[in-house]
Amino acid sequence: MHGGGNKLANTANSPPARCLDVTRLVSRAGRRPLTGIDRVELEYFRRLLNLDTPLFVLILLNRRIFLLDSDAAKVLLAELDAIVRSRTKDRDKNHLQSMLVKLAFAQSWLIGLTRLLASHLPAGTSFVNVGHQNLSSQYFKAIKSVPKSHLAVMIHDAIPLDLPALQPPGVAKKFTRKLKATAKHADLLILNSTCTQMRVAEHLSVWDIPFPDSATIHFGIEVPVPDASQLPDGLTLIGPYFVTVGTIEPRKDHAFLLDVWEELQEVEDAPHLYIVGARGWQNQHVFDRLDGDPKNVTELNDLSDAGLAALIEGSAGVLHPSISEGFGFPPAEAVALGIPVICSDLAVYEEILGEIPVYATTSDMYLWVQTIKKMAEQKKNGCMHGKNDRAIAALPTWKAHFNVVLNLV
Repeated sequence: MHGGGNKLANTANSPPARCLDVTRLVSRAGRRPLTGIDRVELEYFRRLLNLDTPLFVLILLNRRIFLLDSDAAKVLLAELDAIVRSRTKDRDKNHLQSMLVKLAFAQSWLIGLTRLLASHLPAGTSFVNVGHQNLSSQYFKAIKSVPKSHLAVMIHDAIPLDLPALQPPGVAKKFTRKLKATAKHADLLILNSTCTQMRVAEHLSVWDIPFPDSATIHFGIEVPVPDASQLPDGLTLIGPYFVTVGTIEPRKDHAFLLDVWEELQEVEDAPHLYIVGARGWQNQHVFDRLDGDPKNVTELNDLSDAGLAALIEGSAGVLHPSISEGFGFPPAEAVALGIPVICSDLAVYEEILGEIPVYATTSDMYLWVQTIKKMAEQKKNGCMHGKNDRAIAALPTWKAHFNVVLNLV
């Protein structure tokens, strides 16, 4: 359940106000499908806006600062939700910036951030940043200019530091600055998994930086609402097919799945693979293979959440051979829909999903091929297992997440 309906109860120790940074959502408006970090920031926006505690919203866009009160934030959230649901791209960042100019009760250039916050936010405001944006000493010092302010920052993963060779140039260095600044200034570090907590702690230890107060809280996994009308016009789903979801970047290992599909072409009535995600970086060889129109492979990069859920719901399985993840929404959401999952044997998947998926290393292509063939046959014969209600009930929930968070921020 997203934000609507009855208001969530405030905790006894609620701050006089909260201020949520939604820079990421505004700066990425119109991109689809939403990334995991996008989803989390949107969920926080919905939830915090549905509390009795006043919510201010902070956006840094094109070196401009915009500060919105709760009423204006509701208008912005409605617009962002419309963008997420829209099948067109007629709403863009320029449109949103024009909106912000009208909605903001205070605004300035970036150089005026300290004065703006100190002038307009009450003492004791709790600042929340969950989008990996604006994590700089300048930004944090401006927040600390508000008397008795409290700063909570979420770190979703340490992947830029763990796998620097798979990042665009300069990303690892930039993330190093972000993490160091966050550890120095944040009053609370929010982590999404024990795996993320361990990786962040290890990097801070190497830098001899004390680990700040922290809370490790799993994200909520909700059953997506499928809507087949949101699938692309002319898309015909015939026979057993599989889906993989994620930005097409090296860490997601689409190259491995393309190799698997080459092996599967020897099978009569070979299944189809739908690759859902925007093209990313450092992956030209995979882009070249996709541009070569590989047999039984279709690339989809503009699905709404409801359309994606419909695609997954009709599939024989969801495939995720990722090299590294901080949390991993797509396999968990497939489980919530009762769809079989094959994924790499990452500790974070086991932490979140336990024994539900089929785990397979990418060094064992034979296991992947045989399992995919078996799942395709089960789908064809109508023998797929139904939803595992017990497994779904064991998935983490947003209610549990915010029950903890709202006592801390």
